[in-house]
Amino acid sequence: MEFDLGIGYGQLDGVATMSPYELRGYVRELPSVTLYATYRFNQYVGLYSGARTGIISLQDAQLFVPRDTSTSLFTISATTFEIGVPVGLDIQLTEGVHFTAEFAYARRNFNSLSFNPATSIPKDYPHSMDMSGRSIAIGFQFPIPKKQ
Repeated sequence: MEFDLGIGYGQLDGVATMSPYELRGYVRELPSVTLYATYRFNQYVGLYSGARTGIISLQDAQLFVPRDTSTSLFTISATTFEIGVPVGLDIQLTEGVHFTAEFAYARRNFNSLSFNPATSIPKDYPHSMDMSGRSIAIGFQFPIPKKQ
């Protein structure tokens, strides 16, 4: 069994809703910390899982509310912790170079949204946002050269 610590950055672009109000923005994950445990079937193939956490924030989010003759604009911000579980396959292609395919589920629940301006917000608009869900990631892992 191998254990690894991963530190990363992630961004979910294209967060949008269109009905009854238009919301646009993205979610930034910085930093993300994951502890992995890998079981190796042989020197080339391994199966891994882990636990992930990190700070996520709603970035550049704008809510457009149509009025009779105009549209009101609100900026929205929120920050929370995420928690998730990745499961993946690790295949060593050559010495130290690995291909990975990962499936993950993450809980990303913004319990409190901050609006600017804080007045005239539609009374039926939610004050929290759940962005929990599944993801698939494919990547390559390269070793960091050691100093001699």
